[in-house]
Amino acid sequence: MKIESSMITEMDHDEAKNELTVKFTAGSIYRYKNVTKDLFEVIINADSVGSTFTKLVKKQPDKYPYEKV
Repeated sequence: MKIESSMITEMDHDEAKNELTVKFTAGSIYRYKNVTKDLFEVIINADSVGSTFTKLVKKQPDKYPYEKV
């Protein structure tokens, strides 16, 4: 889904795999594991999607491991 953010252009959640795919404005795409649907909804409904994503997911790589796609 398209996201209105200065750092993120798209975000998609795979509920079956609990994976979050994020496309950043610079063009890079990353996939984050262990992201629940509830957490995804908190992020996309936040006043600042980028800041909320950074705080809750990006800064916790042990909890939400990621890979560049």
